[in-house]
Parts: sequence; C-alpha cells; structure tokens
Amino acid sequence: MTTATLTLSMNDYNALLAQRAEARQEVAKLQAELIAAKLGDPREAMPKVLSFARDCLTIARYAVANLDPSLSVGWPYETLRAIAEALPLLPDANTNDRDMAIDLLAFANDCERHEIRRRNAPKPTRATAEDWEQMRKNAEEHPVGSVLLKTDPAG
Repeated sequence: MTTATLTLSMNDYNALLAQRAEARQEVAKLQAELIAAKLGDPREAMPKVLSFARDCLTIARYAVANLDPSLSVGWPYETLRAIAEALPLLPDANTNDRDMAIDLLAFANDCERHEIRRRNAPKPTRATAEDWEQMRKNAEEHPVGSVLLKTDPAG
C-alpha cells in the first residue's frame, strides 16, 4: 500500500468541506423530490378515482339492500368481498366505511352460503302423470287434504 502526503491550506480544506456539505444537501433535496414525484398526482386523477369508488359503493349498497341472496342467483360475492376488503384502504376512509366493510363482508358470506346450497341442491325434475296421481292419493289420505279435495271450487 502506498501512501501520499497532501498539503492544503486551511481555506482550501474548509472549501472542500463546504462543497461536500452542499453535495449532501443537494442529494437529500433530489431524493425528496423523487419521492414526491412517485407519490404525487400530476394528472390530479386521485379525486376522480375516489369519486368513482364512492359511486361504485353507492351501487353496491343499493344491490345489497334490494337483492336478497336467497332469491338472486349468481350474486358476485367474490367481488363484493374484494370491495369490503379494499374499502378501509381508501385514502378518505372513515369509521362508517369500516363498519360498512364489515356489513358487506357478512353479506358476501351469506351470498356464498346460498350459492353453495344451490350448487348442492338436487336438480328439479318435471312431474309425471304418475307423480300427480300419487300426490292426489296422498292428499286424499290426509285429513285436511281430503276435505280440500271434496270442496267444489266452482261453488
């Protein structure tokens, strides 16, 4: 290893230290600008995206309130579950959103149970003439059914 000796005046040494400090400050400033550029919204799209998300939530709330999962086949419960999980992550989320997320998740689970029940249910078949005859015999043997069958609907 070779060594060298350098002779500097105190003014030159202080100038080098000042330049190093300026370089470090410039690096810190550029790093802050880079982070701001990455997180920034140059097209101002974030308010539009949040407005879109709120509009979608309005539709989801309407669907949850008006489409009974026991009567509506094919509820997109996976999508509803994804909405419920993403809702608290919105930048403007509040406690109402967190409560709504819990309700949406419960509703999605309810929808899933109904869809599983439908998938596992036996497929309906058409009743044959023999089936109708057997149902009539069963009704005639039942005390209430026999009375109902004897009444004349024409009056």
